[in-house]
Parts: sequence; structure tokens; C-alpha cells
Amino acid sequence: MEIITNSSGHYGVQGIYAIINVNKLSKKCPHGTPYIGQAAAQKSGGKGTLGIGRRVCQHRYELKKNIHRNQKLQRAWNKYGESSFVFMVLERVGDRERLTEREQHWIDEWDAYKRGYNIVPFAQSNIGLRKRTDLTEEVIVGWIERYVADHNGRYPHGGSGKIEYAPKKEPLTWCGLSACMTNGYRGLPGGTTVSKFISEHFHNDRNRINLPSLSEEDILNWAEQYKVEFGRYPTMREGQVKYFTQGRLTWCAVNACLDKGLRGLPGGTTLSRLIVNNLVNVNKSSLHRLLEEDILRWAEQYKVEFGRYPHCQSGRVNFDGSYFTWANIDVCLRRGHKGLSGGSSLSKLLKSRGKK
Repeated sequence: MEIITNSSGHYGVQGIYAIINVNKLSKKCPHGTPYIGQAAAQKSGGKGTLGIGRRVCQHRYELKKNIHRNQKLQRAWNKYGESSFVFMVLERVGDRERLTEREQHWIDEWDAYKRGYNIVPFAQSNIGLRKRTDLTEEVIVGWIERYVADHNGRYPHGGSGKIEYAPKKEPLTWCGLSACMTNGYRGLPGGTTVSKFISEHFHNDRNRINLPSLSEEDILNWAEQYKVEFGRYPTMREGQVKYFTQGRLTWCAVNACLDKGLRGLPGGTTLSRLIVNNLVNVNKSSLHRLLEEDILRWAEQYKVEFGRYPHCQSGRVNFDGSYFTWANIDVCLRRGHKGLSGGSSLSKLLKSRGKK
């Protein structure tokens, strides 16, 4: 017997393994409460490396994601925590034909069915297992379409929780569905994920999700509302557009739609360009030219508000509707951008004017 500390060292190892809860005692197993399994070195066709290391990685991944098919083991993992479980090689078996025989030996030896986490009493047996309905692409497409309709055009992903449209007798999460699509469970071919499936079946047909159209007039109106509320115009990093009432929309998404011509927009521009070219309240010259007097005035305003002078990590310059950050200003002072002479910095400028 050997404890598996690094599963990569056991790839291709053929034999019997155990997952043992060391914090729950068992009358038969001296180490704790066991789950017994077997692993062949290769697939039946002789292609591809499997082994105990591969099976351990799969078990650990599914248990951490809370999608393990053995609910008896999954509940124990959730209750006792990952630190309570060890993975162990019970014995290496050279002859593939003897795997089932040796697995059955260890199931009986440690009574892993009645006093452990095995859910069937016989090795490689389906007795007691509930057969789940096979999934098809048509069923998955239907679930995704219903999710998009119920969530204002958003797609599901692995963290979207329970699939509300799955049969009640066969509950499934989006993470579980992704695992089925990756590993080829429940009649699926394998080798893909939910996100890849969506990309292949939906992203080439944007009209299927009927996202609300946007207009430049609406975007400019939202920008004006933002200016009234926050004293400056928005950028693509400002998060959600709370003035949009037909679902969820971010300023970053607005910028992408303006750039790529999505959702009814002509394309070829950005959020900042749209604001600069259409809203007269923006001081356009201040976006393209800096004066040391302006920088010093903003620094004084900053000190009044925060009790100290700014530095290059002080974030945005929230005065006079400026689009600059203090880091931008520091770079411009150093390199001579925006009409400045260069060879200076924010700290040097403030120090030279007695502002420490």
C-alpha cells in the first residue's frame, strides 16, 4: 500500500485504489471509511494512458466541483472536507483480467459496500445504480434557449447553478452538464464543454437570442445621467449601466457594441469618442492638452478633500470633468506628452512648488 501524494506519478499504474475518510472510523478498514475502485493502465483498445493517477485526478475534480456521481462519497466529502480524505494504492495488478477479482477482494475485505462509500456490492456491477436518461444536443440547445430567454439574453456557464429545466427525477447543474460533455457521460460524445457548445451553436447566430437594440441617442442620454449623478462622464470600466431597463448591460459591453457595430449600432467608434464628439459639456481641449497650472490646481483640490497631496496611485482625477488619472499625469510629465515639457514627474512637480 502507498499513499498518493502526487497523482501525476501514478499515471499508467494499473491496480486497485482507495479513497479513505481518515476522520470516520470503520470496523473493517484500519485507516478509516473507504471507497474502493480499480483502474486499467490503458483503454480497451490499447490507446491512451489511464491508470490510477488519472482516476484519482478525476475523482478529486468531481468531488471538488460537487458533481461526483457517487452521492454517498460526495456527501461525506462535503461534510468532512477535503483534508479528511487520502488517496491510496492498495495493490498493483499486472494482469488486466484480474482487476475485477482484486477489486472484489478489497470490497469484501474492508466491507466497502455496507461500511464504506461503494454504492454497489460487486466490482464493476451496475446493481443498485439508477440509469439516467441519455442527453442529446437538441435537449441541451433547448435548455440554453430557455435560460437565455429567462435571463435577459445572458448565456449559462459552469457556475450558473441548477438547470431548472432538467427533469425533477434527474436533477443536473450546468457544471455537471459540462462534466458530462467533457467526459462523454450520459450518451454524449465528450471532448467539449458548455461554453464551447454555446460558441459553436449560438455565437454564429446572434439573432436567436433577440438582444434589445441600442442607439447612440440612448447611450448619450445615459452618459448625461451618469454625469449628473457622479460629476463626470462614464468610461468603459464603470460597470453596469443602471439606466438600461431591458436587462443587464455594462459600459464595457456598450463600448464593444459601438466598436464592432453590434445591436443596431453603426460601429467604428468607442464610448469615449462618442461622448467627446457629441456632448458639448466635455472640455475637449483638456483631453488633448495638459497644463502644469491645472495639475497643481487639481492637486490642491485633492488635498482639501483627502488631507494629503496625490501620488501616481491615487486613481482618477475627479475634478473639472477630467478623463485623466494621476498615473496618466505622471507619465505625461515624465515623457512630455499632452503639451508638457517632460523630464519631470508628479512628485517632482509638487516638490518644486513646495507642495509636499
